[in-house]
Amino acid sequence: MAAYIDEVDEIAKCFPRYEVKNIRRYDNTSVDMLTKLGSGRKPITPRIFQEHLWTPSVKGANLAVSPAKEVMVITLAWTKPYLDYLIDQTLPEGEVLVRQIVR
Repeated sequence: MAAYIDEVDEIAKCFPRYEVKNIRRYDNTSVDMLTKLGSGRKPITPRIFQEHLWTPSVKGANLAVSPAKEVMVITLAWTKPYLDYLIDQTLPEGEVLVRQIVR
């Protein structure tokens, strides 16, 4: 579990804030059922899919390839003319703003 906590802490640095909620086991019956299936040798019910993970899904556990991460980028309005120039080489109207962006 420590490796998972480290992974969450590393990803959380990309966000201004985040919140972790603890859900008690008796309030989360589907997860409780899955934990019981994992610890027993009973056959799996028809609508449950099981996948065996042969390599850990966290860093620091000798992974050859780190798991992919998706990050949402929020573009502020004042950065749009600069990004337009850097990406598409398009400039807005206005001589002063053009000089600022090119500089």
